[in-house]
Amino acid sequence: MAKALHGLWQLVSPGGRLVLVTWAPNDMAPLKPIFMQRVHELRPDLVPVHPAAHPSPTSTRNGLIALFQEAGINVPIEFVDIDHKQSILTPEAWWEMVMGAGFRIHVDAMTQREAADVRAVCDAAVLRDSITTVSCDALMAVATRPTTG
Repeated sequence: MAKALHGLWQLVSPGGRLVLVTWAPNDMAPLKPIFMQRVHELRPDLVPVHPAAHPSPTSTRNGLIALFQEAGINVPIEFVDIDHKQSILTPEAWWEMVMGAGFRIHVDAMTQREAADVRAVCDAAVLRDSITTVSCDALMAVATRPTTG
């Protein structure tokens, strides 16, 4: 990631900005932890550690600052919190999100029976807990290239 970010920074003109948007902590909550936990239980080869054990470092301000520094971008970083909740009116709506997002890589790697099991666990949680929204919060980091030096 740092190498790619460094390459992008080289394309930014003086006074220009490099914007990076990433999922905020607890993205897709409350259903992502349920989804990942069940995948972990069925297929630890796909999710080798407990899903809550290692949140993505790029989901935090400090993690993004460290990434920018590793990329050699040593300017102040501005942050913008992007708060968004996505409605899900049915269990099927959640599964559509799964299949249209990065979660699909897990589903495609599982057998049909395993995928059906994960879906059943998620469907049950939506109904049992009356889940009607998931968090789609994001974190935006902005680095501005100095006009001099």
